[in-house]
Amino acid sequence: MIKRLAIQFFGHSRSFVKTFESLRKNILEPNKATGWEIDIFIHTWDEKQSNNQRDYSEKEKLSTADIDLIKKLYSPKKLLVEPQIKINGHLHHIVENIEIPKSRIHNTYYTMHKTNKLRREYENKNVKYDFVIATRMDIDFCHPILIDNLREKRIEQISPRPEEKSSELFTAIYFGTMPGFPFISRNTTGVIRLGASDCIMCGAGKLFDESQDVYLHLDEMLDKYGFENHEYFIKHWWDDIGINVIVLNYIFGLDWSINRSLVGQHKRNWWKKLWQKK
Repeated sequence: MIKRLAIQFFGHSRSFVKTFESLRKNILEPNKATGWEIDIFIHTWDEKQSNNQRDYSEKEKLSTADIDLIKKLYSPKKLLVEPQIKINGHLHHIVENIEIPKSRIHNTYYTMHKTNKLRREYENKNVKYDFVIATRMDIDFCHPILIDNLREKRIEQISPRPEEKSSELFTAIYFGTMPGFPFISRNTTGVIRLGASDCIMCGAGKLFDESQDVYLHLDEMLDKYGFENHEYFIKHWWDDIGINVIVLNYIFGLDWSINRSLVGQHKRNWWKKLWQKK
């Protein structure tokens, strides 16, 4: 029986050339070796970097040559490049106690929704995928993620519906000195583990699709909950639609990292040294 895996990339392309080898080595080849057929879908912006305080470099337009190289490396079934949505106004970031551009929040959830929509449109006309990984092109995969063994990496379930496999969503872990929080240890539990929910998520079925569709309900969610930070906001959405969140033993700084700049490299090295002391 054929097993079909879709990998859908969202957000800025940033370091897509640097990270591709880690994708090939730790996601594509290991899963193909266990019988998975893999297709890729990409939604990205017409600039490599966004223009907000979290970026580590200047804005740079995505060139025709960049797009051609993305196609050559990733061979996506569908690729869509768009300009970012411009929305006036700001939102209060409750945890960081700062005002952030509304457009930053809208664009984050728009691109997650859009790449999921690209895959669903293709799926409706062509094949049915058994599993989906949603991730970004600035993620370095340092160790393999094997879909067949995913449940063995389970650490914790953060869930309103215990043990209901049809509604599971798996996410990697982001530990760190996150804004508004003290140092988060390896034993930290609960919602704060979900800091990687905009970096690496995977699942299957209708509820996985719904997990990516917070953009369709964004204004309603913001009115209802405000914006504490990403992990709390997305967890409110997953609770509302009954998603079981399975936290994986796939840890930032050890198993995966974010590849953006020399600043990012310094941060990754710091994490690695820190965990070696644990």
